[in-house]
Amino acid sequence: MKAVRRILLLFAVLALASAQERVVESVVPALAYGAHCSSTVELQNLSGRPVVVDVEPHRASGALVAIAGHPEIPIRLTPRERASYKLAIEEETESVWVKVRERVPSPRLSPVVAITGATECVIGDQLRTAGRWVVYPTQSPWFSG
Repeated sequence: MKAVRRILLLFAVLALASAQERVVESVVPALAYGAHCSSTVELQNLSGRPVVVDVEPHRASGALVAIAGHPEIPIRLTPRERASYKLAIEEETESVWVKVRERVPSPRLSPVVAITGATECVIGDQLRTAGRWVVYPTQSPWFSG
């Protein structure tokens, strides 16, 4: 009987701990790839604690895309680490988007990952760069406004 109570108590503690964790979702839209364009997503951990974020790149169709040189969706950032990622896309497109999910382990803590994106295109003999800013997730990452 004591063993059953201990197991139930353990499950209650685990359920309470998981209820306290929250997830913050961000979307970087309108990234371009092709013969003359490439895009980068940059993540920066602004805190003194390690952070795990899920980075999910998507084609316009919604299909997942790989991150070049990184075999997993979860990315671990050490305290104050900054990292840039490009996607493994060969075709010509201007409709790639990336969803970033940050797991915040406690209600007392705030999200700490700064997210930016940039698209660089060579037009003639000039390099042009356009920033891509985070938007709140919606049904579709393409929005009007």
